[in-house]
Amino acid sequence: MLKNMSLKRIICLVCAFAITVSSIVGLNWSVKSDAFEKVTITVNLETTIKITNSEGETLIINGDTFGNVSGTMDILEDKTLYYQPSYLRQLLVRKSDTYIIEQTNEGSNYIDIDESEYGGFVSFNTGDKCKAVVKFFPQSEVTLEGEKQLYSIDAWLTEKSADYEISGMLYKPIYMKEEKNKLIVTGALGKTDISVDAFFGKHIIEGSYYLFGGETVLGYNDKRAFVKNAVKINSKYTKRPVGLYVRPVNSNKNMFLSWTKVIKAHSYIVYKRDYASKKYKKVAIRNGRETNYYIADIKDNGIYEYKVLAKTKKNGKGKKIGKLSYGVKAVPLTNNKENAKSVYINKESLSLKKGKKKTIKAQIVQGEKTLLDRKTRWISSNNKIAKVNKKTGKILAVRKGKCKIWAKAHNGKNSNKIVVRVHK
Repeated sequence: MLKNMSLKRIICLVCAFAITVSSIVGLNWSVKSDAFEKVTITVNLETTIKITNSEGETLIINGDTFGNVSGTMDILEDKTLYYQPSYLRQLLVRKSDTYIIEQTNEGSNYIDIDESEYGGFVSFNTGDKCKAVVKFFPQSEVTLEGEKQLYSIDAWLTEKSADYEISGMLYKPIYMKEEKNKLIVTGALGKTDISVDAFFGKHIIEGSYYLFGGETVLGYNDKRAFVKNAVKINSKYTKRPVGLYVRPVNSNKNMFLSWTKVIKAHSYIVYKRDYASKKYKKVAIRNGRETNYYIADIKDNGIYEYKVLAKTKKNGKGKKIGKLSYGVKAVPLTNNKENAKSVYINKESLSLKKGKKKTIKAQIVQGEKTLLDRKTRWISSNNKIAKVNKKTGKILAVRKGKCKIWAKAHNGKNSNKIVVRVHK
Protein backbone atom coordinates (compact mmCIF):
# COMPACT_ATOMS: atom_id res chain seq x y z
CA MET A 1 0.00 0.00 0.00
CA LEU A 2 1.26 3.46 -0.82
CA LYS A 3 -0.26 4.86 2.32
CA ASN A 4 2.12 7.78 2.53
CA MET A 5 1.92 8.61 -1.14
CA SER A 6 0.00 11.86 -0.60
CA LEU A 7 -1.23 14.02 2.26
CA LYS A 8 -4.59 14.31 0.55
CA ARG A 9 -5.44 10.76 1.67
CA ILE A 10 -5.08 11.81 5.28
CA ILE A 11 -7.45 14.73 4.89
CA CYS A 12 -9.95 12.79 2.81
CA LEU A 13 -13.28 14.59 2.61
CA VAL A 14 -15.03 11.67 0.94
CA CYS A 15 -15.36 7.99 1.80
CA ALA A 16 -12.37 6.02 0.56
CA PHE A 17 -11.31 2.44 0.51
CA ALA A 18 -7.96 0.80 -0.12
CA ILE A 19 -7.78 -2.90 -0.82
CA THR A 20 -4.71 -5.08 -0.85
CA VAL A 21 -5.19 -8.69 -1.76
CA SER A 22 -2.23 -11.11 -1.81
CA SER A 23 -2.53 -14.06 -4.23
CA ILE A 24 -5.36 -13.33 -6.76
CA VAL A 25 -6.14 -14.53 -10.35
CA GLY A 26 -9.30 -13.63 -12.29
CA LEU A 27 -10.03 -10.48 -10.28
CA ASN A 28 -13.16 -8.38 -10.79
CA TRP A 29 -13.66 -5.07 -9.00
CA SER A 30 -16.43 -2.50 -9.18
CA VAL A 31 -15.56 1.02 -8.00
CA LYS A 32 -17.97 3.96 -7.99
CA SER A 33 -16.34 7.39 -8.10
CA ASP A 34 -17.50 10.83 -7.04
CA ALA A 35 -18.06 13.98 -9.09
CA PHE A 36 -14.37 14.69 -9.68
CA GLU A 37 -13.86 15.07 -13.43
CA LYS A 38 -10.72 12.91 -13.73
CA VAL A 39 -9.49 9.64 -12.23
CA THR A 40 -5.89 8.57 -11.69
CA ILE A 41 -5.02 4.91 -12.18
CA THR A 42 -1.63 3.90 -10.77
CA VAL A 43 -0.15 0.46 -11.51
CA ASN A 44 2.90 -1.62 -10.70
CA LEU A 45 2.40 -5.13 -12.03
CA GLU A 46 3.81 -8.22 -13.73
CA THR A 47 0.52 -9.51 -15.14
CA THR A 48 -2.18 -8.30 -17.53
CA ILE A 49 -5.20 -6.36 -16.34
CA LYS A 50 -8.31 -5.08 -18.06
CA ILE A 51 -10.18 -2.04 -16.74
CA THR A 52 -13.71 -1.27 -17.95
CA ASN A 53 -15.69 1.84 -16.99
CA SER A 54 -19.46 2.30 -16.85
CA GLU A 55 -19.50 3.62 -20.44
CA GLY A 56 -18.00 0.32 -21.68
CA GLU A 57 -14.60 1.84 -22.46
CA THR A 58 -11.64 -0.42 -21.75
CA LEU A 59 -8.02 -0.03 -20.69
CA ILE A 60 -5.72 -3.06 -21.03
CA ILE A 61 -2.23 -2.97 -19.49
CA ASN A 62 0.05 -5.86 -20.43
CA GLY A 63 2.94 -7.50 -18.62
CA ASP A 64 4.51 -4.99 -16.26
CA THR A 65 4.62 -1.33 -15.33
CA PHE A 66 6.07 -0.44 -18.73
CA GLY A 67 3.91 -2.87 -20.71
CA ASN A 68 1.82 -1.99 -23.75
CA VAL A 69 -1.45 -0.13 -23.20
CA SER A 70 -4.47 -0.64 -25.44
CA GLY A 71 -8.25 -0.23 -25.36
CA THR A 72 -10.84 2.46 -26.01
CA MET A 73 -10.52 4.47 -22.79
CA ASP A 74 -9.23 8.01 -23.36
CA ILE A 75 -5.87 8.49 -21.58
CA LEU A 76 -5.31 12.16 -20.72
CA GLU A 77 -1.85 11.73 -19.22
CA ASP A 78 0.64 8.84 -18.92
CA LYS A 79 3.73 9.14 -16.71
CA THR A 80 6.12 7.04 -14.66
CA LEU A 81 6.75 7.67 -10.96
CA TYR A 82 10.03 6.59 -9.38
CA TYR A 83 9.41 5.11 -5.93
CA GLN A 84 12.30 2.94 -4.82
CA PRO A 85 12.58 0.02 -4.93
CA SER A 86 9.88 -0.08 -7.64
CA TYR A 87 8.45 2.08 -10.42
CA LEU A 88 4.84 3.12 -10.75
CA ARG A 89 2.96 3.99 -13.91
CA GLN A 90 0.27 6.63 -13.51
CA LEU A 91 -2.55 7.02 -16.04
CA LEU A 92 -5.02 9.93 -15.91
CA VAL A 93 -8.44 9.18 -17.48
CA ARG A 94 -11.81 10.85 -17.59
CA LYS A 95 -14.11 10.30 -14.64
CA SER A 96 -16.63 7.44 -14.73
CA ASP A 97 -19.11 6.12 -12.17
CA THR A 98 -17.82 2.54 -12.20
CA TYR A 99 -14.58 0.71 -12.94
CA ILE A 100 -14.36 -3.06 -13.34
CA ILE A 101 -10.84 -4.44 -13.06
CA GLU A 102 -10.10 -7.98 -14.23
CA GLN A 103 -6.87 -9.92 -13.88
CA THR A 104 -6.88 -12.92 -16.19
CA ASN A 105 -3.48 -14.55 -15.57
CA GLU A 106 -1.10 -15.22 -12.69
CA GLY A 107 1.27 -12.56 -11.44
CA SER A 108 1.46 -10.00 -8.69
CA ASN A 109 0.35 -6.42 -9.16
CA TYR A 110 -0.41 -3.14 -7.47
CA ILE A 111 -3.35 -1.10 -8.75
CA ASP A 112 -4.60 2.18 -7.31
CA ILE A 113 -7.67 4.12 -8.45
CA ASP A 114 -7.71 7.66 -7.11
CA GLU A 115 -11.25 8.85 -7.79
CA SER A 116 -11.11 12.20 -5.98
CA GLU A 117 -8.74 15.09 -5.68
CA TYR A 118 -9.24 14.74 -1.92
CA GLY A 119 -7.99 11.17 -1.78
CA GLY A 120 -10.87 8.74 -2.40
CA PHE A 121 -9.08 5.70 -3.81
CA VAL A 122 -8.92 1.93 -4.15
CA SER A 123 -5.69 -0.06 -4.34
CA PHE A 124 -4.73 -3.74 -4.20
CA ASN A 125 -2.15 -6.42 -5.00
CA THR A 126 -3.13 -9.76 -6.54
CA GLY A 127 -1.91 -13.28 -7.33
CA ASP A 128 -4.76 -15.90 -6.93
CA LYS A 129 -8.34 -16.12 -8.17
CA CYS A 130 -10.58 -13.58 -6.46
CA LYS A 131 -13.45 -11.18 -6.99
CA ALA A 132 -14.03 -7.93 -5.15
CA VAL A 133 -16.73 -5.27 -5.36
CA VAL A 134 -16.15 -1.81 -3.92
CA LYS A 135 -18.87 0.84 -3.71
CA PHE A 136 -18.61 4.37 -2.37
CA PHE A 137 -22.24 5.46 -2.81
CA PRO A 138 -24.74 5.56 -1.26
CA GLN A 139 -22.70 3.78 1.44
CA SER A 140 -19.08 2.66 1.46
CA GLU A 141 -18.99 -1.13 1.00
CA VAL A 142 -16.49 -3.85 0.10
CA THR A 143 -17.19 -7.45 -0.86
CA LEU A 144 -14.24 -9.84 -1.29
CA GLU A 145 -14.43 -13.48 -2.31
CA GLY A 146 -12.27 -16.09 -4.02
CA GLU A 147 -9.89 -18.95 -3.41
CA LYS A 148 -8.06 -19.39 -0.12
CA GLN A 149 -5.48 -16.63 -0.02
CA LEU A 150 -3.87 -13.90 2.03
CA TYR A 151 -5.70 -10.59 1.98
CA SER A 152 -5.34 -7.09 3.34
CA ILE A 153 -7.95 -4.34 3.31
CA ASP A 154 -7.43 -0.67 4.16
CA ALA A 155 -10.37 1.68 4.65
CA TRP A 156 -10.18 5.46 5.09
CA LEU A 157 -13.54 6.67 6.34
CA THR A 158 -15.46 9.95 6.42
CA GLU A 159 -14.80 13.29 8.08
CA LYS A 160 -12.93 12.12 11.18
CA SER A 161 -10.36 10.34 9.00
CA ALA A 162 -10.27 6.99 10.76
CA ASP A 163 -7.97 4.43 9.18
CA TYR A 164 -9.04 0.78 9.51
CA GLU A 165 -6.69 -2.01 8.44
CA ILE A 166 -7.54 -5.71 8.41
CA SER A 167 -5.50 -8.57 6.93
CA GLY A 168 -5.45 -12.35 7.19
CA MET A 169 -6.39 -15.49 5.26
CA LEU A 170 -9.48 -15.50 3.03
CA TYR A 171 -11.55 -18.61 3.79
CA LYS A 172 -15.02 -17.35 2.89
CA PRO A 173 -16.52 -14.16 1.36
CA ILE A 174 -15.86 -11.03 3.39
CA TYR A 175 -18.27 -8.12 3.46
CA MET A 176 -17.44 -4.71 4.93
CA LYS A 177 -19.68 -1.69 5.31
CA GLU A 178 -19.23 1.74 6.83
CA GLU A 179 -21.26 3.16 9.68
CA LYS A 180 -20.55 6.23 11.77
CA ASN A 181 -17.08 5.91 13.33
CA LYS A 182 -16.96 2.18 12.69
CA LEU A 183 -16.54 -0.52 10.12
CA ILE A 184 -18.72 -3.67 10.19
CA VAL A 185 -16.83 -6.75 8.96
CA THR A 186 -18.71 -10.00 8.22
CA GLY A 187 -17.18 -13.27 7.05
CA ALA A 188 -13.58 -12.80 8.21
CA LEU A 189 -12.49 -16.08 9.79
CA GLY A 190 -9.31 -17.05 11.61
CA LYS A 191 -6.26 -15.11 12.76
CA THR A 192 -6.40 -11.54 11.52
CA ASP A 193 -4.18 -8.51 12.01
CA ILE A 194 -6.25 -5.41 12.86
CA SER A 195 -5.34 -1.75 13.22
CA VAL A 196 -7.70 1.13 14.03
CA ASP A 197 -6.20 4.62 13.91
CA ALA A 198 -8.07 7.92 14.28
CA PHE A 199 -5.66 10.25 12.50
CA PHE A 200 -6.44 13.37 14.50
CA GLY A 201 -6.71 11.64 17.88
CA LYS A 202 -4.79 9.16 20.00
CA HIS A 203 -7.16 6.22 19.58
CA ILE A 204 -4.97 3.43 18.22
CA ILE A 205 -5.40 -0.34 18.34
CA GLU A 206 -2.95 -2.71 16.68
CA GLY A 207 -2.59 -6.45 17.13
CA SER A 208 -3.64 -9.95 16.12
CA TYR A 209 -7.18 -11.18 16.70
CA TYR A 210 -9.16 -14.34 16.00
CA LEU A 211 -12.40 -13.70 14.11
CA PHE A 212 -15.19 -16.25 13.94
CA GLY A 213 -16.79 -15.50 10.59
CA GLY A 214 -19.70 -13.54 12.06
CA GLU A 215 -20.04 -9.79 12.51
CA THR A 216 -16.99 -7.98 13.88
CA VAL A 217 -17.06 -4.26 14.65
CA LEU A 218 -13.97 -2.02 14.28
CA GLY A 219 -14.41 1.53 15.48
CA TYR A 220 -13.60 4.33 17.86
CA ASN A 221 -15.36 6.85 20.09
CA ASP A 222 -14.24 9.83 22.13
CA LYS A 223 -12.38 7.63 24.60
CA ARG A 224 -10.82 4.75 22.69
CA ALA A 225 -10.59 2.56 19.63
CA PHE A 226 -12.21 -0.87 19.92
CA VAL A 227 -12.68 -4.27 18.30
CA LYS A 228 -15.87 -6.18 19.17
CA ASN A 229 -16.72 -9.86 18.65
CA ALA A 230 -13.10 -10.97 18.27
CA VAL A 231 -10.50 -12.51 20.57
CA LYS A 232 -7.12 -10.80 20.88
CA ILE A 233 -4.11 -13.11 20.49
CA ASN A 234 -0.99 -12.68 22.60
CA SER A 235 1.98 -11.71 20.40
CA LYS A 236 4.74 -12.09 23.01
CA TYR A 237 7.41 -14.82 22.92
CA THR A 238 8.47 -17.14 25.75
CA LYS A 239 10.83 -20.09 26.18
CA ARG A 240 8.03 -22.59 26.82
CA PRO A 241 4.22 -22.75 26.42
CA VAL A 242 2.65 -20.37 28.96
CA GLY A 243 -0.16 -17.84 28.95
CA LEU A 244 -2.77 -20.53 28.29
CA TYR A 245 -6.33 -19.24 28.37
CA VAL A 246 -9.47 -21.18 27.42
CA ARG A 247 -12.96 -19.63 27.28
CA PRO A 248 -16.33 -19.87 25.51
CA VAL A 249 -16.63 -17.42 22.61
CA ASN A 250 -18.86 -16.47 19.68
CA SER A 251 -22.07 -16.26 21.75
CA ASN A 252 -21.20 -19.54 23.50
CA LYS A 253 -21.10 -21.46 20.22
CA ASN A 254 -17.41 -22.35 20.51
CA MET A 255 -14.51 -22.81 22.89
CA PHE A 256 -11.22 -21.01 22.23
CA LEU A 257 -7.76 -21.90 23.57
CA SER A 258 -4.79 -19.57 23.15
CA TRP A 259 -1.20 -19.46 24.42
CA THR A 260 2.00 -17.43 24.11
CA LYS A 261 4.36 -17.93 21.17
CA VAL A 262 7.42 -20.04 21.95
CA ILE A 263 10.87 -19.09 20.67
CA LYS A 264 12.04 -21.45 17.85
CA ALA A 265 8.77 -23.41 17.90
CA HIS A 266 7.60 -24.60 14.45
CA SER A 267 4.55 -26.48 15.70
CA TYR A 268 2.43 -27.09 18.78
CA ILE A 269 0.65 -30.24 19.92
CA VAL A 270 -2.66 -29.66 21.72
CA TYR A 271 -3.77 -32.27 24.27
CA LYS A 272 -7.29 -32.56 25.70
CA ARG A 273 -8.11 -34.37 28.91
CA ASP A 274 -10.36 -37.40 28.50
CA TYR A 275 -12.33 -37.62 31.73
CA ALA A 276 -13.28 -41.27 31.13
CA SER A 277 -9.67 -42.49 30.99
CA LYS A 278 -8.33 -39.58 33.10
CA LYS A 279 -5.58 -39.08 30.52
CA TYR A 280 -4.64 -36.31 28.08
CA LYS A 281 -5.00 -37.24 24.40
CA LYS A 282 -3.63 -35.43 21.35
CA VAL A 283 -6.41 -33.60 19.52
CA ALA A 284 -4.62 -31.14 17.21
CA ILE A 285 -1.30 -30.01 15.74
CA ARG A 286 -0.89 -26.29 15.07
CA ASN A 287 1.88 -24.69 13.03
CA GLY A 288 4.36 -22.30 14.60
CA ARG A 289 2.36 -19.19 13.67
CA GLU A 290 -0.94 -20.41 15.10
CA THR A 291 -0.98 -20.03 18.88
CA ASN A 292 -4.62 -20.97 19.28
CA TYR A 293 -7.05 -23.87 18.99
CA TYR A 294 -10.69 -23.39 18.01
CA ILE A 295 -13.29 -25.91 19.24
CA ALA A 296 -16.37 -25.69 17.01
CA ASP A 297 -18.90 -27.99 18.70
CA ILE A 298 -19.25 -27.78 22.47
CA LYS A 299 -21.73 -29.45 24.81
CA ASP A 300 -23.49 -27.89 27.79
CA ASN A 301 -22.23 -30.50 30.24
CA GLY A 302 -18.71 -30.66 28.83
CA ILE A 303 -15.50 -29.65 30.62
CA TYR A 304 -12.78 -28.57 28.20
CA GLU A 305 -9.30 -29.03 29.66
CA TYR A 306 -6.11 -28.64 27.63
CA LYS A 307 -2.31 -28.67 27.70
CA VAL A 308 0.14 -27.64 24.97
CA LEU A 309 3.61 -28.89 23.94
CA ALA A 310 5.94 -26.91 21.63
CA LYS A 311 8.10 -28.76 19.06
CA THR A 312 11.11 -27.66 17.00
CA LYS A 313 9.82 -28.95 13.64
CA LYS A 314 6.61 -28.75 11.64
CA ASN A 315 3.73 -31.22 11.96
CA GLY A 316 4.45 -31.91 15.63
CA LYS A 317 7.87 -33.42 14.92
CA GLY A 318 11.33 -32.66 16.28
CA LYS A 319 12.42 -32.06 19.84
CA LYS A 320 10.12 -30.67 22.49
CA ILE A 321 10.77 -27.13 23.72
CA GLY A 322 10.38 -27.03 27.46
CA LYS A 323 7.94 -29.28 29.25
CA LEU A 324 4.29 -29.96 28.58
CA SER A 325 2.40 -26.87 29.74
CA TYR A 326 0.18 -26.64 32.78
CA GLY A 327 -3.49 -27.36 32.17
CA VAL A 328 -6.37 -24.92 31.81
CA LYS A 329 -10.07 -25.76 31.73
CA ALA A 330 -13.41 -24.10 31.15
CA VAL A 331 -17.09 -24.88 30.66
CA PRO A 332 -19.75 -23.38 28.34
CA LEU A 333 -21.90 -20.56 29.67
CA THR A 334 -24.87 -22.96 29.69
CA ASN A 335 -23.16 -25.38 32.09
CA ASN A 336 -24.44 -25.71 35.66
CA LYS A 337 -21.00 -24.52 36.79
CA GLU A 338 -19.16 -21.40 35.72
CA ASN A 339 -15.70 -20.10 34.90
CA ALA A 340 -13.68 -17.55 36.83
CA LYS A 341 -14.55 -14.06 35.67
CA SER A 342 -11.43 -12.44 37.11
CA VAL A 343 -8.75 -12.89 39.78
CA TYR A 344 -7.80 -10.21 42.26
CA ILE A 345 -4.87 -9.72 44.68
CA ASN A 346 -5.42 -7.03 47.28
CA LYS A 347 -1.84 -5.80 47.03
CA GLU A 348 0.18 -3.85 44.48
CA SER A 349 3.70 -4.31 45.84
CA LEU A 350 5.68 -6.27 48.41
CA SER A 351 9.11 -5.69 49.95
CA LEU A 352 11.03 -8.66 51.39
CA LYS A 353 14.45 -9.17 52.86
CA LYS A 354 16.59 -11.82 51.19
CA GLY A 355 15.74 -15.27 52.59
CA LYS A 356 12.37 -14.20 54.03
CA LYS A 357 9.03 -15.79 53.12
CA LYS A 358 5.54 -14.37 52.71
CA THR A 359 2.25 -15.99 51.70
CA ILE A 360 -0.26 -13.95 49.71
CA LYS A 361 -3.84 -14.77 48.78
CA ALA A 362 -5.85 -14.29 45.61
CA GLN A 363 -9.61 -13.90 45.29
CA ILE A 364 -11.51 -15.32 42.33
CA VAL A 365 -14.47 -13.26 41.17
CA GLN A 366 -17.46 -15.36 40.09
CA GLY A 367 -21.15 -15.08 39.36
CA GLU A 368 -24.14 -16.84 40.93
CA LYS A 369 -23.25 -20.39 39.88
CA THR A 370 -20.79 -22.78 41.51
CA LEU A 371 -17.23 -22.11 40.38
CA LEU A 372 -15.70 -24.87 38.26
CA ASP A 373 -12.45 -24.83 40.28
CA ARG A 374 -11.31 -22.54 43.13
CA LYS A 375 -7.64 -23.42 42.88
CA THR A 376 -5.14 -20.86 41.62
CA ARG A 377 -1.73 -21.28 40.05
CA TRP A 378 0.99 -18.84 41.11
CA ILE A 379 3.68 -17.54 38.77
CA SER A 380 6.87 -15.48 39.19
CA SER A 381 8.40 -13.51 36.35
CA ASN A 382 11.90 -14.26 37.69
CA ASN A 383 12.55 -17.19 40.01
CA LYS A 384 16.12 -15.98 40.55
CA ILE A 385 14.73 -12.95 42.38
CA ALA A 386 11.70 -14.43 44.13
CA LYS A 387 10.22 -17.90 43.94
CA VAL A 388 6.55 -18.61 44.57
CA ASN A 389 4.93 -21.93 45.39
CA LYS A 390 2.61 -22.57 42.43
CA LYS A 391 -0.11 -24.03 44.70
CA THR A 392 0.06 -22.04 47.96
CA GLY A 393 1.27 -18.58 46.92
CA LYS A 394 4.16 -18.65 49.43
CA ILE A 395 6.95 -16.33 48.22
CA LEU A 396 10.65 -16.88 48.95
CA ALA A 397 12.96 -13.88 48.50
CA VAL A 398 16.06 -15.27 46.76
CA ARG A 399 18.30 -12.33 45.98
CA LYS A 400 18.26 -8.54 45.61
CA GLY A 401 16.18 -7.33 42.70
CA LYS A 402 12.65 -6.80 41.45
CA CYS A 403 10.14 -9.11 39.78
CA LYS A 404 6.39 -9.60 39.40
CA ILE A 405 4.16 -12.30 40.83
CA TRP A 406 0.55 -13.08 39.95
CA ALA A 407 -2.12 -15.77 40.21
CA LYS A 408 -3.91 -17.62 37.44
CA ALA A 409 -7.40 -19.14 37.68
CA HIS A 410 -8.44 -22.55 36.33
CA ASN A 411 -9.27 -21.13 32.88
CA GLY A 412 -6.05 -19.13 32.60
CA LYS A 413 -7.51 -15.80 33.70
CA ASN A 414 -4.69 -13.72 35.24
CA SER A 415 -4.82 -11.60 38.37
CA ASN A 416 -3.24 -8.18 38.68
CA LYS A 417 0.55 -8.42 38.99
CA ILE A 418 2.23 -7.36 42.22
CA VAL A 419 5.78 -5.98 42.24
CA VAL A 420 8.09 -7.84 44.62
CA ARG A 421 11.27 -6.05 45.69
CA VAL A 422 13.97 -8.08 47.42
CA HIS A 423 16.58 -6.24 49.49
CA LYS A 424 19.55 -7.35 51.61
